[in-house]
Amino acid sequence: MKKIKTSLKGRKCKFPLCKHILSIYNHELYCHVHLNQAVPERHLAAAKSK
Repeated sequence: MKKIKTSLKGRKCKFPLCKHILSIYNHELYCHVHLNQAVPERHLAAAKSK
């Protein structure tokens, strides 16, 4: 049986003022509510290099 990859338990959403605790199966930095509202860090890095 293949082991399922999990993240650390108790991680919090990085969106300002959000108190959601992320699932161990959510490997993102943001909860499902804020995932589309957050600007990906890689996009910020690309914008700064221009």
